[in-house]
Amino acid sequence: MPKTVRTITQGLIRILYNEGNLNRAVLANLRGSTKITDTRAQAIWPLMLSRLEDNMLSYTGQPTKQEIAIYSALHFYALCQQGNDYLVYSPAPKKGSDSDQSKEGMPLFKALAALRANEDNRDGLDRRVENLLALTEISGTVNGLSHLIGILKARSESELKVDFGQIAQDLYDAQRNYQRFAQIRLLWGQQYFWGNYLESQSEGKEN
Repeated sequence: MPKTVRTITQGLIRILYNEGNLNRAVLANLRGSTKITDTRAQAIWPLMLSRLEDNMLSYTGQPTKQEIAIYSALHFYALCQQGNDYLVYSPAPKKGSDSDQSKEGMPLFKALAALRANEDNRDGLDRRVENLLALTEISGTVNGLSHLIGILKARSESELKVDFGQIAQDLYDAQRNYQRFAQIRLLWGQQYFWGNYLESQSEGKEN
Protein backbone atom coordinates (compact mmCIF):
# COMPACT_ATOMS: atom_id res chain seq x y z
CA MET A 1 0.00 0.00 0.00
CA PRO A 2 1.46 3.43 -0.93
CA LYS A 3 2.48 5.63 1.96
CA THR A 4 0.56 8.85 2.54
CA VAL A 5 1.53 12.10 4.21
CA ARG A 6 -0.67 11.09 7.14
CA THR A 7 0.76 7.60 7.62
CA ILE A 8 4.37 8.75 7.27
CA THR A 9 3.80 11.44 9.90
CA GLN A 10 2.18 8.94 12.25
CA GLY A 11 5.08 6.54 11.89
CA LEU A 12 7.71 9.23 12.45
CA ILE A 13 5.99 10.46 15.61
CA ARG A 14 5.92 6.96 17.07
CA ILE A 15 9.64 6.56 16.32
CA LEU A 16 10.43 9.90 17.96
CA TYR A 17 8.37 8.97 21.02
CA ASN A 18 9.88 5.46 21.13
CA GLU A 19 7.48 4.16 23.81
CA GLY A 20 8.50 6.89 26.21
CA ASN A 21 12.24 6.87 25.45
CA LEU A 22 12.02 10.15 23.57
CA ASN A 23 14.58 11.23 21.03
CA ARG A 24 15.11 14.47 22.95
CA ALA A 25 17.93 15.84 20.81
CA VAL A 26 15.91 15.62 17.59
CA LEU A 27 12.77 16.94 19.31
CA ALA A 28 14.70 19.96 20.59
CA ASN A 29 15.86 20.76 17.07
CA LEU A 30 12.35 20.29 15.72
CA ARG A 31 11.00 22.77 18.27
CA GLY A 32 13.64 25.30 17.31
CA SER A 33 13.08 25.26 13.55
CA THR A 34 9.87 25.96 11.66
CA LYS A 35 11.14 25.12 8.15
CA ILE A 36 12.68 21.95 6.76
CA THR A 37 15.42 24.10 5.17
CA ASP A 38 16.57 25.49 8.56
CA THR A 39 19.98 24.32 9.78
CA ARG A 40 18.52 22.76 12.95
CA ALA A 41 16.01 20.84 10.84
CA GLN A 42 18.88 18.70 9.54
CA ALA A 43 18.61 16.66 12.75
CA ILE A 44 15.41 15.04 11.43
CA TRP A 45 16.54 14.61 7.80
CA PRO A 46 18.06 11.11 8.17
CA LEU A 47 14.90 9.79 9.82
CA MET A 48 12.32 11.66 7.78
CA LEU A 49 13.73 11.72 4.27
CA SER A 50 14.53 8.01 4.28
CA ARG A 51 10.84 7.24 4.80
CA LEU A 52 9.36 9.37 2.03
CA GLU A 53 8.17 7.95 -1.26
CA ASP A 54 10.28 8.84 -4.28
CA ASN A 55 7.65 11.23 -5.64
CA MET A 56 7.61 13.12 -2.32
CA LEU A 57 11.28 14.10 -2.47
CA SER A 58 12.71 17.33 -3.82
CA TYR A 59 15.46 17.01 -6.39
CA THR A 60 15.90 20.77 -6.80
CA GLY A 61 16.45 21.97 -3.22
CA GLN A 62 12.96 23.52 -3.20
CA PRO A 63 10.93 21.57 -0.58
CA THR A 64 7.98 19.62 -1.92
CA LYS A 65 4.44 20.00 -0.61
CA GLN A 66 4.81 16.69 1.20
CA GLU A 67 8.12 17.64 2.82
CA ILE A 68 6.69 20.94 4.06
CA ALA A 69 3.52 19.33 5.41
CA ILE A 70 5.24 16.43 7.21
CA TYR A 71 8.01 18.59 8.66
CA SER A 72 5.53 21.20 9.89
CA ALA A 73 3.42 18.55 11.64
CA LEU A 74 6.54 17.12 13.32
CA HIS A 75 7.46 20.64 14.48
CA PHE A 76 3.98 21.00 16.02
CA TYR A 77 4.24 17.59 17.65
CA ALA A 78 7.62 18.47 19.18
CA LEU A 79 6.14 21.68 20.64
CA CYS A 80 3.33 19.74 22.29
CA GLN A 81 5.45 16.80 23.48
CA GLN A 82 7.86 18.99 25.46
CA GLY A 83 7.43 18.41 29.19
CA ASN A 84 4.98 15.52 28.73
CA ASP A 85 5.77 11.87 29.39
CA TYR A 86 2.66 10.54 27.67
CA LEU A 87 2.34 10.53 23.87
CA VAL A 88 0.51 13.71 22.88
CA TYR A 89 -0.38 12.27 19.46
CA SER A 90 -3.32 9.98 18.77
CA PRO A 91 -5.47 9.63 15.65
CA ALA A 92 -8.94 11.15 15.90
CA PRO A 93 -11.80 8.61 15.91
CA LYS A 94 -13.63 8.15 12.66
CA LYS A 95 -17.12 9.56 12.39
CA GLY A 96 -19.60 7.18 14.00
CA SER A 97 -16.91 5.27 15.86
CA ASP A 98 -17.94 3.81 19.24
CA SER A 99 -14.35 3.72 20.54
CA ASP A 100 -13.37 5.30 23.86
CA GLN A 101 -12.96 8.91 22.80
CA SER A 102 -11.17 9.80 26.04
CA LYS A 103 -8.20 7.85 24.66
CA GLU A 104 -8.46 9.26 21.15
CA GLY A 105 -6.88 12.32 19.63
CA MET A 106 -8.70 15.37 18.33
CA PRO A 107 -8.28 17.43 15.19
CA LEU A 108 -6.30 20.53 16.16
CA PHE A 109 -9.17 22.97 15.74
CA LYS A 110 -11.52 20.83 17.81
CA ALA A 111 -8.92 20.89 20.57
CA LEU A 112 -8.81 24.68 20.22
CA ALA A 113 -12.61 24.75 20.33
CA ALA A 114 -12.49 22.97 23.68
CA LEU A 115 -10.12 25.67 24.93
CA ARG A 116 -12.47 28.35 23.56
CA ALA A 117 -15.25 27.07 25.82
CA ASN A 118 -13.50 28.96 28.64
CA GLU A 119 -14.64 32.57 28.25
CA ASP A 120 -11.29 33.83 29.56
CA ASN A 121 -9.63 32.36 26.46
CA ARG A 122 -12.26 33.17 23.88
CA ASP A 123 -11.63 36.71 22.62
CA GLY A 124 -7.87 36.41 22.18
CA LEU A 125 -8.11 32.92 20.73
CA ASP A 126 -10.85 33.96 18.30
CA ARG A 127 -8.68 36.80 16.99
CA ARG A 128 -5.74 34.50 16.37
CA VAL A 129 -7.88 31.85 14.68
CA GLU A 130 -9.70 34.39 12.52
CA ASN A 131 -6.39 35.94 11.43
CA LEU A 132 -5.03 32.50 10.54
CA LEU A 133 -8.15 31.54 8.57
CA ALA A 134 -7.71 34.68 6.45
CA LEU A 135 -4.23 33.64 5.28
CA THR A 136 -3.73 32.32 1.77
CA GLU A 137 -0.11 31.14 1.82
CA ILE A 138 1.46 28.20 3.59
CA SER A 139 4.41 29.75 5.45
CA GLY A 140 2.21 32.24 7.30
CA THR A 141 -0.27 29.48 8.03
CA VAL A 142 2.44 27.28 9.55
CA ASN A 143 3.69 30.16 11.72
CA GLY A 144 0.14 30.91 12.84
CA LEU A 145 -0.47 27.27 13.72
CA SER A 146 2.74 27.24 15.77
CA HIS A 147 1.45 30.12 17.89
CA LEU A 148 -1.96 28.46 18.34
CA ILE A 149 -0.34 25.20 19.42
CA GLY A 150 1.75 27.10 21.96
CA ILE A 151 -1.44 28.58 23.42
CA LEU A 152 -3.16 25.20 23.40
CA LYS A 153 -0.30 23.53 25.24
CA ALA A 154 -0.02 26.30 27.83
CA ARG A 155 -3.72 26.60 28.65
CA SER A 156 -5.17 23.10 28.27
CA GLU A 157 -6.41 21.80 31.61
CA SER A 158 -6.63 18.13 30.64
CA GLU A 159 -4.35 15.58 28.97
CA LEU A 160 -3.82 16.80 25.43
CA LYS A 161 -3.90 14.43 22.45
CA VAL A 162 -3.90 15.88 18.94
CA ASP A 163 -4.11 14.16 15.55
CA PHE A 164 -0.88 15.46 14.02
CA GLY A 165 -1.21 13.06 11.11
CA GLN A 166 -4.37 14.89 10.07
CA ILE A 167 -2.61 18.25 10.41
CA ALA A 168 0.05 17.03 7.99
CA GLN A 169 -2.59 15.83 5.53
CA ASP A 170 -4.48 19.13 5.76
CA LEU A 171 -1.31 21.15 5.14
CA TYR A 172 -0.43 19.01 2.13
CA ASP A 173 -3.94 19.35 0.68
CA ALA A 174 -3.93 23.11 1.30
CA GLN A 175 -0.89 23.51 -0.96
CA ARG A 176 -2.41 21.74 -3.94
CA ASN A 177 -4.37 24.73 -5.24
CA TYR A 178 -6.23 27.82 -4.04
CA GLN A 179 -9.62 26.11 -4.05
CA ARG A 180 -8.38 23.27 -1.85
CA PHE A 181 -6.73 25.77 0.51
CA ALA A 182 -10.09 27.52 0.86
CA GLN A 183 -11.77 24.19 1.61
CA ILE A 184 -9.22 23.37 4.32
CA ARG A 185 -9.75 26.79 5.93
CA LEU A 186 -13.50 26.18 5.95
CA LEU A 187 -13.00 22.75 7.50
CA TRP A 188 -10.86 24.26 10.26
CA GLY A 189 -13.46 26.97 10.85
CA GLN A 190 -16.20 24.36 11.14
CA GLN A 191 -14.18 22.37 13.65
CA TYR A 192 -13.43 25.47 15.72
CA PHE A 193 -16.79 27.26 15.74
CA TRP A 194 -19.44 24.57 15.25
CA GLY A 195 -19.01 22.70 18.55
CA ASN A 196 -19.26 25.96 20.46
CA TYR A 197 -22.34 26.95 18.49
CA LEU A 198 -24.06 23.70 19.47
CA GLU A 199 -23.02 24.23 23.08
CA SER A 200 -24.41 27.78 23.17
CA GLN A 201 -27.66 26.61 21.59
CA SER A 202 -28.02 23.91 24.24
CA GLU A 203 -27.39 26.43 27.02
CA GLY A 204 -30.01 28.75 25.53
CA LYS A 205 -32.65 26.03 25.57
CA GLU A 206 -31.88 25.21 29.20
CA ASN A 207 -32.34 28.85 30.13
